[in-house]
Formats: sequence, C-alpha cells, structure tokens
Amino acid sequence: MNSKYGHIILPVRNAHTLSVQFLILIVLLLVLPLLLSTLNCSKESPLPTYTYDPEVNVFALLILNNQQKIVRVERSYKATDYFPEQRGITDATVFIHDDTTAVQFLHQGNGIYQDVDGRLLLAAGKSYRLDVTLANGKKITAQCRQPGRPAILSPVNNSVVDAFKFLSIEWGKADFAYRYLVYLNDTSRDFTVSDRTDSTALTFYPFLFAEPDVYVIKVVAAEPNYYDYIRGRPEDEPLSLVSGGLGVFGAVAYDEIVVVAK
Repeated sequence: MNSKYGHIILPVRNAHTLSVQFLILIVLLLVLPLLLSTLNCSKESPLPTYTYDPEVNVFALLILNNQQKIVRVERSYKATDYFPEQRGITDATVFIHDDTTAVQFLHQGNGIYQDVDGRLLLAAGKSYRLDVTLANGKKITAQCRQPGRPAILSPVNNSVVDAFKFLSIEWGKADFAYRYLVYLNDTSRDFTVSDRTDSTALTFYPFLFAEPDVYVIKVVAAEPNYYDYIRGRPEDEPLSLVSGGLGVFGAVAYDEIVVVAK
C-alpha cells in the first residue's frame, strides 16, 4: 500500500478482469437454475392415476325404409384405451315394445342385438320403447316415435343439374318428423356436405364447388332423440338420451335420389 500526501491509495483492478468476472456471474445465474431443473426432471415421477368406472352406452336406431333395427350395447372406456375391441356387452336382455308387442333382440356378437325373426314392424306414427337389462339388474330405457318418409320433389331423380352453382332441394313434409338431415355426396370423389333444417327446402351453397359428377341426395326425417344425437354436444360432455346410461334410441325415415352435375 502506498501513501501520497497522507492519503491511502488502493490498488485498482484491471477493467478487463472485472468485465470477465461479471460475465461469469451472469452466466452462472442464468445456467444454474436450468441445470437444477434438468436434474429434477431426470428423476422419474410416477404418472397420475385416475379411477374410471365404465358406463353402459346404448346405440339403437329404427329405420323405416328397410325395417332395419339396430341395437348396440357396450361399455364406455377411457380415452387412453384407444377403442378397445372387447367393449360390447354380450349378456344383456334387450326388448323393444310397441303398443301390442314385445320383441326380444338376440345377441349376434360384439354387443350387437337383432330382431332375428323380423317380428317388430315399424310404422310411421308408432311409439316404441327400448328396455335393456344387464346381468347385474341395471336397466336402461328410452322411447321414440317413428317418423314417416319425406319425398324429394326437386330436383327429380336422374335429372341434370348445373355444376359450380348453388343447388336448391325441396321435399314434401314427412308425418311425425321433428327435423330434417340433408346429405349430398358424389360417387367418385370425396365431395360430401350435410346440413340440418326444420323446413322442407334447403339451398346447398357448397355445391358452388361441386365438379361435374354423379351425386346422391338424401333427405332424412328424424325424431328428436336422433336429431339431437347427430347435432352433437359440447366438448367432453357425455351424451345421455336414454335413462340409466349413455347413448340414444331414435328413429328415422329417408328419401334419396341421384342427380348428374354437368
């Protein structure tokens, strides 16, 4: 230590040395938390476990046109199960009743039940009740009313329509119909559009992009259960249109025609 004129003079550090030390300090402050975080992440943490009790899911649909009756009974599953193959319930007792008849549907494999003798006759305006009883006594029930068939008035079957233009469709009112579902698809490419309406006319604006091809137009008359099922539900909200479980019991009837776009 030197003294000059009675004052103490401290040694001064090189400015370059201070800059390097300051830089090292900053790097340590930035890198150290990352290193600690990496070390913590390297320790395997157990995955969270969730308890999930499967529910009974029923899909049952009556189709007037071909007297088709579809009943499927299965268990719901977790999203992580990725569509398990063995989810069908094979030992349920399934009946569909009308005003005078109770018809048992027999299991045909993988949770699918059918009216093997064709005893249940579908008719417009008739009400039907579904009864499903599981082996443990749990019951699922639902009711629906069969709508009649709509009749497409315009365009007419096998007619020629303009490609790349709006397509207007009209049909006659179906008895006992709640709403209508309208589908249009081509026969050679992948042009498919659909819409819903409570009227008996609809303009398909997407047909503006339809190329020359052969198209099938289908108008479906639906009762409330199936219409709500097709309309969908909020994300992650289970669909319950039956009592005692999940799913739907609905009825439809349809008309379809073919048109050629040029």
